Amino acid sequence: MRLTAILLVIASLFALACFALSRASNDLAEMLPAGDVQLAREARFFATQAATRVLVLEATAEPADLIAAGDFLTAALPRLAAVGARLPDAGTPAAVAKAAAVAYERLPELLSAEDLAAAGKHLEPAALAERLAALKARAAQPDDLLTVTAARQDILALAGGVLGRIESGPGGSRRAGAVFIHPDGRHVMLNLEVAFDPGELDRSEPLYQRCSELRAEAAAQRIDLAMIGPYRHYVENIRTVRSDLWVTLPIELALVAGLLLSLLGSVRSVLAIHVPAILAVTGSLAGAGAWIAASGGVLPLPLLGFIAGILGIAVDYATHYTVGLRRGHPPIRPLVVTFLTTASAFAVLLASSSPALRCLSIMVVTGLGCALVSTLVILPALLNERARPDRWRWLSVPLAATIEGHPRICLGLAAAMSVALLPGLAWLHFEGDLKRFDGSTRQAWKDLDAFMVRWGPPDSSSFIVAHAADRDAALAAVAQARRTLNLPPSQVERLLPDAQERAVRRAAWNAFWRDHADVADRLAAACASAGLRPAAFSQAIARYQPIADRDAGAVDWSGTPIEPALAMLVFRTGAAERGHPSGNAVWTVASPLTGVDRKTAAGLAQRLADQAPDSPAWIANRGDLGGRLIDVVRRELSAHGLFMVAAMLVLVLLLERSLIRGAAVLLPPLLAIGWSFGLLGWLGVPLSPFALLGIAFVLGIGIDSAVFLAHERGSAALSPILNASFTTIAGFGSMALAVHPVVAGMGLTLSLGMTAALFTSLLIAPALARRSAE
Repeated sequence: MRLTAILLVIASLFALACFALSRASNDLAEMLPAGDVQLAREARFFATQAATRVLVLEATAEPADLIAAGDFLTAALPRLAAVGARLPDAGTPAAVAKAAAVAYERLPELLSAEDLAAAGKHLEPAALAERLAALKARAAQPDDLLTVTAARQDILALAGGVLGRIESGPGGSRRAGAVFIHPDGRHVMLNLEVAFDPGELDRSEPLYQRCSELRAEAAAQRIDLAMIGPYRHYVENIRTVRSDLWVTLPIELALVAGLLLSLLGSVRSVLAIHVPAILAVTGSLAGAGAWIAASGGVLPLPLLGFIAGILGIAVDYATHYTVGLRRGHPPIRPLVVTFLTTASAFAVLLASSSPALRCLSIMVVTGLGCALVSTLVILPALLNERARPDRWRWLSVPLAATIEGHPRICLGLAAAMSVALLPGLAWLHFEGDLKRFDGSTRQAWKDLDAFMVRWGPPDSSSFIVAHAADRDAALAAVAQARRTLNLPPSQVERLLPDAQERAVRRAAWNAFWRDHADVADRLAAACASAGLRPAAFSQAIARYQPIADRDAGAVDWSGTPIEPALAMLVFRTGAAERGHPSGNAVWTVASPLTGVDRKTAAGLAQRLADQAPDSPAWIANRGDLGGRLIDVVRRELSAHGLFMVAAMLVLVLLLERSLIRGAAVLLPPLLAIGWSFGLLGWLGVPLSPFALLGIAFVLGIGIDSAVFLAHERGSAALSPILNASFTTIAGFGSMALAVHPVVAGMGLTLSLGMTAALFTSLLIAPALARRSAE
């Protein structure tokens, strides 16, 4: 009956864990405090943009080989289509013709009063005659019939700004079939649409492999081919992580297994102590699943990294219990004290306004709770232990004699280390550049940077953004914000005027052509001078007339080459942004701020807030998003940090009934965090958000070690403490050899933290515990 109950509980935990994993999300907005609407909407905006399914192939060749490079890219289209990347429909000849038809049909609403005023200069007799003479010369060239045909409909080229976007590309390039040719004569670009998100690695990797094959083939033809876009970065990130695991994991497993086996001396015991660890991980995820079911939230993917800490603490619990069982005195009370101390600290985070921190609180408490229960209930049934000598007596006995025999020297050494390392905290800073968390190859970033410089400035990092249930309302808010800031209109305002702006432009169009009602006579005179027939331009003359003041609705660029460019800037999301009262879909309009850096964007945001405090528009800047995200987490942890320490202090004092013994338990892990982060500060190593994993892990193992050293004298508790510390240092130290900056950073932080936790526990806990006993 007892076994059946245990199996039912485990099955329930496993089901909840699976539910939690099914609700895992990397949406930063879901992890931020509920009150920070501005940061949440900015994080979601950039997350939506990052999901754009665009891939670019850039070919570099000598001028003599440039046509061959373009032909190579065009010939590769069928092979790329087989792995999900194809030429957008908007790039076909039919799409180009449709864009021209839209431009001519909606011309009065695509031109501002300033555009018309500039066009008025071309109606002067001399300017018009010169234009017609040039047109006659071009008409004699058979390969330029498109220009002549366009001139018949629009001799003043009023639609030239719009149609120019069809035939031209980024960086002043020109379209040549499926590709764009850069003005420098050495680069060709192929812009592709991909049928899946970059995160679908089972499909992104074959696409990456196909591009690699094409690169090798192109090199044989003296063409350098570069893959640009998120698909390359996603695949190279995961490949870097895999490579790091293949290098570091065997080292880590060999060291950990060897250390545990050297202490326990039995393969069965080594396997048995991992059962509570597995159940701890399952219980941690199950707790998250229960919280998600109750709150309707999600499981933030970064929190899965904390599972490593829970796993290590669970192994620590089981190791202490196994060694104690061999001595005939299982350390039940120290284990309970350790659990309650750590759990009380993380329980404080339940009061946080951040969903991520509340979820973390539940995960730690339930995970360590399962670790404790399974250690006390299940582990004894798996072990076949009898009294055995301590296999690490050669180290623990002399070390215990040293630290217990010289408490003053130990405390003095701890004080000296604190004086040397803690001031480094003043120099500690967080890494705010999200690029530094990327594991792509250096060549990937080099190619991307060169591409951005060559094809245009990286002007997609800052935007004026507005959300609204109606697209016209969002467009109007953005346009008004630009006027408030005295900024010229962007392509969004030019190509997608809102309803009010459309009315203004129609009025300007009608006023202009009433003032130039003699356009037919002027054109006839110029045609006579150039030797052309005025009837050839009847379509243009009919177009250059006042129109009925009737709104035909928003300009529709769907199915044209302009649509992909606008799709990243004007889009509809399926659910309202956090902070919007409605749960319906909303429109997002983002107007690019070209060449605006982080500092300038902050100044524009302040100006907009001062001059138009009620404006629904806001400034989004990708450059400082990482720093602001870190600041939010830091503020949340700072706000609750003192309460976490207070909760641990109260609990330890209630359990120990001694201030000195309470200090023996709490001071080592807190100083360990201070020492390790102080050293990082002195070394100038910036902290990443993943350093928070180190805090949790060091806190848990540090409390563990301090409790056992405070409660037990001699070498009895020292051997498992040394073993747990060495296995952790060895495991995470091997991660410091990784290439991926996040993996290497975690390895460095955790190995330093665990080394500091071992030293603080050895130097402080026995000395203070002895003083309390005296």
